[in-house]
Amino acid sequence: MDGANGRTVDSRPADSTDERTPETGEVVVVHYSRTGTTAQVAADVTAALEAGAGTDSGEQVDPRTERIDPRRERSYWNWLARSFVPGSRVSIRPVDIDLRDVRAVFLGTPKWTLSCPPVTEFCRRVTFDETPVGVFLTYGGFDEERYARSLAATLRDRGADVRATLLVQRDEVGSGSYHDQVERFCERVLF
Repeated sequence: MDGANGRTVDSRPADSTDERTPETGEVVVVHYSRTGTTAQVAADVTAALEAGAGTDSGEQVDPRTERIDPRRERSYWNWLARSFVPGSRVSIRPVDIDLRDVRAVFLGTPKWTLSCPPVTEFCRRVTFDETPVGVFLTYGGFDEERYARSLAATLRDRGADVRATLLVQRDEVGSGSYHDQVERFCERVLF
């Protein structure tokens, strides 16, 4: 893990190869955010990509951004109760993109308890074809590393090549203290 502010974790299995991501194709930043915290980190990842993070030449990338949108928002207590059920999911609006044909995907989620139902449903719906993926996770409490490992395993089961995880504590968001970690995170996903 790197740094005290924001942590990036190399999420590749030990037996994976260190292949570079193709320089062409669309980069997608997709996230769910109830309070705006994860949305802010998604905006920071998008800004870093637009500034050339993760590219050899510093080329600017124009990522497509998507929000995982539940068909119905719920109260905090309702979401909390649902998040205690592993694999709990809710109905979400369709995300109209084939993630098998993109250069890379950056997936953002808040860490609640055992699941984030909108993200769980998104993961159930998508299929990857060895697509490079980076997971960014915002959290306020504890056990974020276990949660990130579990989500990475789920994504691998769907065909993703999960290359890195960025863990950002809620209090760091907006402070800018983790921005250098965002750049390293982008590099690990795109290289």
